[in-house]
Amino acid sequence: MEENRKKNEDREATEVRLIKRYTNRKLYDTTESRYVTLDEISGMVKQGLNVKVVDNRTGEDITDVTLAQIIYEEQKKKVTRMPLEFLREIITTRGAAVGEFLHRRVTQPVMHMRDEAERRVDALVRRSEQTVEDSARQIQKFIQSTQKSLDELQQRLGMQSLKDALSTRHLFKQQLQQIRKRIEQLEARLG
Repeated sequence: MEENRKKNEDREATEVRLIKRYTNRKLYDTTESRYVTLDEISGMVKQGLNVKVVDNRTGEDITDVTLAQIIYEEQKKKVTRMPLEFLREIITTRGAAVGEFLHRRVTQPVMHMRDEAERRVDALVRRSEQTVEDSARQIQKFIQSTQKSLDELQQRLGMQSLKDALSTRHLFKQQLQQIRKRIEQLEARLG
C-alpha cells in the first residue's frame, strides 16, 4: 500500500500538469478537469509539480509568461519582494541574469567559505595534530552539509522561489560566521 502511494507521488512529480489558457483568460487544469487561478498554479509549482501552460487556440507554450504573471501578482500583493537590482538585471539581460545572480550571490560565497574553512583547518593541523582532529571532523561535517544544501538548491532552482534562494544565501552567511567563530576559538586555544 505504502509502495503504491510512493509510486503515485513519484509519477505525479514527473508528469506534466497541463493547464490550458482560453481566449477569455480562464485557466483550465486538464488533470483535474476544472478551472484554476494563478494562485493555484503558484501553489502547484511550490509543491514541485511540473506545470505547463499552453494557449488553447494556438497550442503555444506560455508557461514562462504565466509564471512571470504570478511573480508580478505576488509583487503587487507584496507577498514576495525581489531586490530591484535583480529585477533590473532580468530586464537588461532578458532573463539570463537569474543564473548569474544566483551564482554570484549564492554559489561563490559558499565556495569561498568552504575554501577558507579548509585552509584554516590545514593551518590548525600543522600547528597541533592532537587537538584539531575532532574540530576538523566537525568542520568537515559542516562543509559537507553546506555543500549538500547548495547542491539541493541548485537542483530545485526551477521549483523554488527567488525569495527562498535568497533566504538560503542568508543561512549560508550565518553558517559561515559560525564556522569562522569556531575556527578563531580553536586558533586561540592552540596558540
